[in-house]
Amino acid sequence: MPDSIIDGTGTTGSTLLVNLDGSINITDYLIRTGLGLTPGQVMVNIRGENVSANSGTTVDTWDASDQSALINYPSMPIKFYVSSTKSTDTANSIFINGLDQDFNRQATIVGTTGSEQTLVTGSWRRFFSATNLSNAGGEMNGDLYIAGSNTLTAGVPDDTSLIYGKIIQGNEQTYHGTYTIPSGTTGQALQIFTNIGRGKEVNATTQIRFESGIWIVSDRQELFESMYNPVEFQTPTTGPEKFDLKIQMMPLNNNIKFFWRLGVLLTDNSLL
Repeated sequence: MPDSIIDGTGTTGSTLLVNLDGSINITDYLIRTGLGLTPGQVMVNIRGENVSANSGTTVDTWDASDQSALINYPSMPIKFYVSSTKSTDTANSIFINGLDQDFNRQATIVGTTGSEQTLVTGSWRRFFSATNLSNAGGEMNGDLYIAGSNTLTAGVPDDTSLIYGKIIQGNEQTYHGTYTIPSGTTGQALQIFTNIGRGKEVNATTQIRFESGIWIVSDRQELFESMYNPVEFQTPTTGPEKFDLKIQMMPLNNNIKFFWRLGVLLTDNSLL
């Protein structure tokens, strides 16, 4: 364990772990944040994955990239619905996580009704993740879609621009590679971990945009081979509330599977 000391008075919001040379011990600090010991701050992990992408194709890292290369974002508050590609998925409890109409954090649980669209409680501006909590339904028998109101073909939304998330059968959760900073907070992208297949090569970019803005590149990485690549940003990418970020990939080989996890530190604006 790195040598460290507590710097501060010990009062709420003033505790900070530093190394003996005065530098911040980021590992210890993030551990304490994860345990809820740094009031007003929380660490969020975002996971994105593409199961197969081909050379020269630029895609966002999300489960529905086979139907839409880019992640869809609601331009106004909408209602979400869930539907399965299997009519037998009728008793699953799905945990939905995202932001409400005012960009505040929101989460709810919805039950599946097979291949019919089932309304998710609440009004939504962003979708972050969906997880099958199992209960009586057990593992999903088909893919599950989170989408806007839509006509369906065997449980699949006909309008792909209204697909906001997808659980691929066998995963039991989404790997939805985007995040939006909630209202009342400031976000800092601190760490990214990536993995690609053996003998493969990928150009990956961190993309950011301010509310109603255009996407710009904040970081580039060229990744090789089958390895778990941890990167700690020397200068964190910092964004205000309603600030979007995502990871985009362009494979240099065919049939590439790409996974990444991004750590974002959220700080309540009342502390700034």
